Amino acid sequence: MEIEVTSSSNDIEKGVMHSQGVAYLVWEDLTVMLPNFGQGPTKKLLHGLSGYAEPGRIMAIMGPSGSGKSTLLDTLAGRLSTNVVMTGNILLNGKKRRLDYGVVAYVTQEDTLLGTLTPRETITYSAHLRLPTRMTKEEVDDIVEGTIMEMGLGDCADRLVGNWQLRGISGGEKKRLSIALEILVRPRILFLDEPTTGLDSASAFFVVQALKNISRDGRTVISSIHQPSSEVFALFDDLFLLSGGEAVYFGEAKLAVQFFAESGFPCPSRRNPSDHFLRCVNSDFDVVTATLKGSQRLRETHKSDYLMNMATAEIKEMLASKYKHSPYATRARSRMRELLATQGVEIEIVKGSQAGWGKQLLTLTRRSFVNMSRDKGYYWSRIVIYIIVAFAVGTLFYDVGTSYTAILARGACGGFVTGYMTFMSIGGFPSFIEEMKVFTKERLNGHYGVAAFVLANFLSSFPFLVAVSLLTGTITYYMVFRARFFRYVFFCLNLFGCIAVVESCMMIVASLVPNFLMGIITGAGVLGIMMMTAGFFRLLPDLPKPIWRYPISFIGYGAWGLQGSYKNDMIGLVFDPLIPGGEKLKGEDVITNMFKLSLDHSKWWDLLALYSLIVMYRVLFFIILKLKERATPFFRSMYAKRTMHQLKRRPSFKRKPSLSYSKRQHALRSLSSQEDVTVVLPKFGGGKGPTKRLLNGLSGYAEPGRIMAIMGPSGSGKSTLLDTLAVRETIQYSAQLRLPSNMSTDEVNEIVNNVIIEMGLEDCAQNLIGNWHLRGISGGEKKRLSIALEIITQPQLLFLDEPTSGLDSASAYFVVQLLKNIACGENGRTIICSIHQPSSEVFALFDDLFLLSSGETIYFGEAKLAVEFFGDSGFACPTRRNPADHFLRCINSDFDDVTATLIGSRRINILYLKKVEGAKQVGLSNCRSLKNMSRDFGYYWLRIIVYIILSISVGTVFYDVGTGHNAVIARGACGGFISGFMTFMSIGGFPSFIEEMKIFEKERKSRHYGVGVFILSNFISSFPFLVFMSMSSAAITYSLVKFHPGFFHFLYAAIVLLSSITVVESCMMVVACFVPNFTMGLVVGAGILGLMMASAGFFRLMPDLPKVFWRYPISYINYMAWGLQGAYKNDLIGLEFDPVMPGEQMKKKMKGEEIISSVLGFSIKHSKWCDLGVVIAILISYRLLFYIILKLKEKALPILHTLYTQTTLQHLSKRPSFRITPPFPSKRYNHIHSLSSQQHLDSPLH
Repeated sequence: MEIEVTSSSNDIEKGVMHSQGVAYLVWEDLTVMLPNFGQGPTKKLLHGLSGYAEPGRIMAIMGPSGSGKSTLLDTLAGRLSTNVVMTGNILLNGKKRRLDYGVVAYVTQEDTLLGTLTPRETITYSAHLRLPTRMTKEEVDDIVEGTIMEMGLGDCADRLVGNWQLRGISGGEKKRLSIALEILVRPRILFLDEPTTGLDSASAFFVVQALKNISRDGRTVISSIHQPSSEVFALFDDLFLLSGGEAVYFGEAKLAVQFFAESGFPCPSRRNPSDHFLRCVNSDFDVVTATLKGSQRLRETHKSDYLMNMATAEIKEMLASKYKHSPYATRARSRMRELLATQGVEIEIVKGSQAGWGKQLLTLTRRSFVNMSRDKGYYWSRIVIYIIVAFAVGTLFYDVGTSYTAILARGACGGFVTGYMTFMSIGGFPSFIEEMKVFTKERLNGHYGVAAFVLANFLSSFPFLVAVSLLTGTITYYMVFRARFFRYVFFCLNLFGCIAVVESCMMIVASLVPNFLMGIITGAGVLGIMMMTAGFFRLLPDLPKPIWRYPISFIGYGAWGLQGSYKNDMIGLVFDPLIPGGEKLKGEDVITNMFKLSLDHSKWWDLLALYSLIVMYRVLFFIILKLKERATPFFRSMYAKRTMHQLKRRPSFKRKPSLSYSKRQHALRSLSSQEDVTVVLPKFGGGKGPTKRLLNGLSGYAEPGRIMAIMGPSGSGKSTLLDTLAVRETIQYSAQLRLPSNMSTDEVNEIVNNVIIEMGLEDCAQNLIGNWHLRGISGGEKKRLSIALEIITQPQLLFLDEPTSGLDSASAYFVVQLLKNIACGENGRTIICSIHQPSSEVFALFDDLFLLSSGETIYFGEAKLAVEFFGDSGFACPTRRNPADHFLRCINSDFDDVTATLIGSRRINILYLKKVEGAKQVGLSNCRSLKNMSRDFGYYWLRIIVYIILSISVGTVFYDVGTGHNAVIARGACGGFISGFMTFMSIGGFPSFIEEMKIFEKERKSRHYGVGVFILSNFISSFPFLVFMSMSSAAITYSLVKFHPGFFHFLYAAIVLLSSITVVESCMMVVACFVPNFTMGLVVGAGILGLMMASAGFFRLMPDLPKVFWRYPISYINYMAWGLQGAYKNDLIGLEFDPVMPGEQMKKKMKGEEIISSVLGFSIKHSKWCDLGVVIAILISYRLLFYIILKLKEKALPILHTLYTQTTLQHLSKRPSFRITPPFPSKRYNHIHSLSSQQHLDSPLH
């Protein structure tokens, strides 16, 4: 047969071939393998693929999930991961060469952008980073504006991109912005990894249309894509269809339908061609068919769908065999030979950015500064917290004076400022992780160098660090010390150096531990060790010489910062003696004799050492990033050679099919109807714009035994699950939480098994759901699991918010087919689900359709009659188009000006609850939470490891502290460190608790259990981990330090530590109620705990605390003050210590009771058990406060909503613009004629 060659390719060849720098890409016999050196077989990801890509054309690499789309794209772009091996040739313009930066650009699936910048700023900064330095500002601006216009970003160019706290541009606009950043330097080849994922139909169409325009400029565009709509698929010139790593078809996209028809698999009418292709080659449909076997509905489908009677492997084999001997393959091979013989124009290679290093540095600094200045969580919230803490320190140590007690007070103030106040900089770590993601993406595309990024990051943060240091230093210094100006300047410089070192240290942690939760915990442990060896908790001469004295104290910032602070404050001062009438004490003597610091060098040397550490940490950060870049290709080369040597003796790729089976269950009968539903979003006061109608006079009904789709241009939903539980466990716990308590275990298990079978979850029932460090089940299985949790109680009505969002074609089909089975049970259930852009197969499963646009009814009736309705209305659906795509194309106003604006969807929650006894709920919630925590490495296990390491550090630093005079201070410091910092570290679990709160909020809305059940079960489930953490930490420190001997003394110390850690966890739960974002929560929580430390009686003795506020009531409601008192009494009472000055007149030893009352400033009128009781009472108070806040939020929201509604209706009743439209008068099975909403609808199809 003859295949018509489109003119576009020839036109491009004639018009572009002789232009400068076009790129023809050819690949031959590409094979990619994932070797297995164990017992399993070597896996072939790609099987001998060959093809080409030409300028002026846009190619789609398409296939089901796991077919090798992304692997092929990464292979062509040179971005394969290090654990795979590639063979074959990739040729650019007939030559084998590396695809360098500047020649190719790569747009990742995830849009990694700085949310605080606008699109225009983002593109401008990128242009200055990469375009030649010799270009003038006007020329750069012209390119920026041209790129904005080319990508259709004019309307949103000056809006913020957006992040968790800033409302920004839509998903489609973000994707087009990501593409705009890559086409700035006009690369000859553009790779894109699924650019339409997560976008609605209009946004996806706009993105691909923009790519088509880019290709017409003589560029080669290659994009992987999964399940495009009819309109989007029609935009592609060429198609490379994969299945199981093998080529099923390669050629012109529009000829693929003809090829499938000739092969015996014609595309049915009213079906999207891409849906049909994936239906033929997606082996997941075999699993769906097997799982649904025996269903009456499936047997009906078998009769009408011949594909149901054939295995995918059989279809794929027929297609692949047919293609190899087809004219399409012959033409492809012929064109490849032409391209290989025609060595195109030599492309000028531009490695990396064309901008000069100085311009890169300036641009990066400016961009990073703008980003930080707009990010509330990065510096502004920290500045606010620093100011609050500075005022707290200033009032606690106000006008400290020069009395003898002022010596310890000044020392404690210096220790707190250089220790805990600098430690608070750890709160900016999550924001830095986000910035590192942007760097990683831009570095891969060669936008700038590592050195420019490292230096620019420091320069951009410099003003904020200066502001923090000046504000904190000014408040603290002039409230506490009141000395000369130059001492104040040194104090601020010293504080700045300490904070900058902490920031630099956390950068190194981020380069090695990219996960924010692990990074915070690891960073807290590292900084804790630095603080402990600074000379405040343990005097420098008393530190063990190996490791802690040399080298830790010399490479830790704390020692140098503290020495400089003491010298700056005390040299030149004179203090009152211990005994009245004695000789006054010089500051120099205090430093050398009491603090055991050397005066051999000045404070400026200490400051210089501190700033040298900043440089050292930054250089180390640079080296780590460079080593990771340089080492990766080397190790990959070594790995590939070793792999190929091993593979010569290994069998090739094997694959085993996996089938599963399920049964259909019965449901309850129900009927739901709504009439004249209107929802508005009003504008009050000075707000501009009219009141917005979200729903406008809707009427309709839903019947049992039928499944209704609510469709329209809208957003998407997601599943929220505990990711460390197995599928069966999740269903089991939910069943036991919600089914009646009088049901036996066998009955509950039977229901659970039936639900698992009904939802086709047998094969994954024992698998974990999965998270960032646990490989889990697929997206489709998660969605079916979410549905399973809701049908346990056999609800009469089942609402689903976009159940197919984010799923591939087979998974989406599986989910909706199961929903249809649920609806068609013997008694029938009523199922209503919103859905956006379903595939042809999925749309065919729906019985009824409720089609909305701008809150108004476009169509309501049988789904299969909608095509007839649109045809009668003048908008006939083309033959090769998915009806759902066609409907959305007609009614989506975003297509009018091709602007991608996502319309939010309103969630509908069904509140249905089977009565379960509270005790049973507590037990089951406890079991579930316990399993979740035990499998979440970052929640407790990592913290336990860090606690053990820190405990060993504390034990060795204070090893066998003894009962000498110096041991008094050492024991006090050790107790202060354990009660303060080691309990403070529990703040690291805050992000995990935020995730658990999301689960609670979702389940609480469905009334799975009560607030009290959640709080109590959370405490009980975490208790074993907290006990283990406390007991192990206490056992290590107690045995190494050799505190007061005796088992009950050790037991008391462990209980106090346990209670204190639990109080910190409870405090962070209260913080989570008000600050649900983990970045802000960490900063706020760190500030609150810092205030507790400052007023606990360690940094400032209890009698010296200002009576107002700090002494009463803060110290009385401060868990740390009571915990510290109890720890001191537990350790010191009953011990005797050597006197201060050994001699004949002072042989009397000091009793522990005297030390507690006279030296440490605590009362011994009550026992240590009273102190422990108060800590436990504070713990209970925090939990009760957490409960009250959650209940108040629940109770107050309906009241506030009612008041808001009443006020709204009063205002709206006076507005002429607000009028009630008549309800929609439709009946099922009636033919609906043109609606008023469609009479002025401009058809985009004519």
